[in-house]
Amino acid sequence: MLALVILAVGLGNPRPAEASIDPATWTSVETRNFVLMTDGSPRRGAEIARRLEELRSIFARLAPSLELQSPAPTTLFAFRNGESYAPFKTREDRGRARTLGQFIRTLDGNYLTLDASAAGTGSYAVLYHEYVHFLVTHNFPKVPLWFNEGLAEYYSTFEIEEGRAVLGLPVERHLRWLDRESDFSLDELIEADSASAAGHDADEVGRFYAMSWLLVHYLLSGGDEEIDSMVDYFLRLREGEDPGRAFEGAFDRHLSTMAGELKTYAAAGNYASVQLRIDSSRAGKPRSKAMAPADVLYHLGDLSVHLQKLDQGEKLFHRALERHPRHGNTHAGLAYIRDLQARYAEAESLYGDAMAGGSLGVLAYVHHGRHAVALAEGGGPTAEVQAQRARQSLTEAIRLLPSFGEAHGLLAAAEALPGGDLEAAQESIKRARKLLPGRADLTARHIQILLKKRQVEKAERLLQDTLQAQTDDFELIDGLWEDVDRTRLILKSDAAFEKGELEDGLRYFDEAVSMTSDEGLRLRLETRLLQLQEEVARIRELKR
Repeated sequence: MLALVILAVGLGNPRPAEASIDPATWTSVETRNFVLMTDGSPRRGAEIARRLEELRSIFARLAPSLELQSPAPTTLFAFRNGESYAPFKTREDRGRARTLGQFIRTLDGNYLTLDASAAGTGSYAVLYHEYVHFLVTHNFPKVPLWFNEGLAEYYSTFEIEEGRAVLGLPVERHLRWLDRESDFSLDELIEADSASAAGHDADEVGRFYAMSWLLVHYLLSGGDEEIDSMVDYFLRLREGEDPGRAFEGAFDRHLSTMAGELKTYAAAGNYASVQLRIDSSRAGKPRSKAMAPADVLYHLGDLSVHLQKLDQGEKLFHRALERHPRHGNTHAGLAYIRDLQARYAEAESLYGDAMAGGSLGVLAYVHHGRHAVALAEGGGPTAEVQAQRARQSLTEAIRLLPSFGEAHGLLAAAEALPGGDLEAAQESIKRARKLLPGRADLTARHIQILLKKRQVEKAERLLQDTLQAQTDDFELIDGLWEDVDRTRLILKSDAAFEKGELEDGLRYFDEAVSMTSDEGLRLRLETRLLQLQEEVARIRELKR
């Protein structure tokens, strides 16, 4: 998922990566919780990382139960100016429409990019807005869109003044919009979701963001007590409480009756900020160091690939290999591109080069693990070998980053393959779902593992009570119900054979075959049915 924060909407095609990128100018800045890469001033990079640490510490104080660690790698890039940043934007600047930053969420991790030359709080607003989104989405995937966006806007003006954190400073563009607004009703705001918001025109989007910000600002205007109410609201949602009831319980208000209160609040124009004492020294002093050119080119190539700029990424990877021919991460990056291009034989060779290169990062192991799982799931003579390779790579990825949810999910898939351990698969999928609670595909994988373990009742409950509330992908849901019903029939067939009820055993298995829509699985079951029929025929012959 790609989220953008821009000053105005810009159109046009992004520029390709410039050949003048100089990897020798890059440094990395490390703080207690973040690593930032920049081709600008290390001092500016340290300032950006420090500010992010300060915002993180505020959240840690306000909501100690929040999980602040990312369930995936988070990579930060601070480009020295607009020219350096241009090849890594998804849209081109036009006139005054200038992209200050982007936050890209992918299965492989989060990528936050900034124009470090942007003056004032503009670039920091991007940083703060998107980091709040990350914290909220990671911990509370069911938070209503208006609250998610309103809270991100509320924190976007975060400042540090004389040892105090200042929260809730006004957002000028929202004030300008509210000055023209007469309708403060909340029905459309409350019902909005990501799809409906994306379908609105610019004026409707402006209203949505301004009203979301106003409502959150009003709710938090009481200071510490109201911030406690916000945390209570989050925790109620985490426990599965209905959003409307959770809101009323946490804030002691009814959303449906708040239009008049909001209109009065906006007319007064007294948008009071909240101040909290902060100890900036706890984050430690930022540490800067020069980066190896091949590492710089690899990271920029990886960023490009996750921006869906495969040609640009491949060029940067090749430049990295010119500097360091045995750079394992870069070979894995090229292999990942080949996977995306469905050139699997080339990918297999490149992954071999990556493993031989050594000193791999977590993404190299995850890419290889995903590749090997896909090959193993496709069957064939090397399926068990690929499954074992997948387990080895994904285990190493988790050793490097124990909180990587996607790696746990892929390891669960690998353990469910031939030669794996279904108990280990279940433990891995539980860990993955805890780290990534909103992922319907992980819930579906859990259901499939339960069915492999023949725990049909548990699988059915998870499908009915959880997955059907997570997704409206009816094809996925129907397919899993088919899996449940087929597994029940196969279990009945097995039980009948154990009792010596051969005709019933064949009948139940034949029903399981008949209901199977997946052609590959149907073919495998038909082969097994033929074997069972032959075994029954031999038994009958012996009884004569």
